[in-house]
Amino acid sequence: AFGVVCIFSVCAYVVAHGLLQETDGGGVLAHRAAFNGPRGAVQAMPILMLSFCMHVQVPPVYGELQQRSVATFSRALALQSGVCLALYWMVGVFGLRLFAPQQVVPGDVLLGLGASSSAVLALRATV
Repeated sequence: AFGVVCIFSVCAYVVAHGLLQETDGGGVLAHRAAFNGPRGAVQAMPILMLSFCMHVQVPPVYGELQQRSVATFSRALALQSGVCLALYWMVGVFGLRLFAPQQVVPGDVLLGLGASSSAVLALRATV
């Protein structure tokens, strides 16, 4: 339970700071290209593939069901997938807002937010 709270804390921090980031009225992803070319997409594929590597989670989800049936299991997996997708999307979109357009975004977003913030240090310590 502590690990889940830590992960949600990091997500909330990134989303909240991304929402508060000033973009001079240019929209959510002002001055950010939506797609930077085929090479960037290919480089992102391993991250996306591992992020949604949910086959490892299937047995625990099934084991936690009190009323096991195909329909209940399908709904549980759909809910799990939806929550994961929403979290990844929010952290991705609002995390991008925290970096300048020409700035390279590191794989670990917290590394890019600097070590001077006590909130970032606390989040990195818990994760």
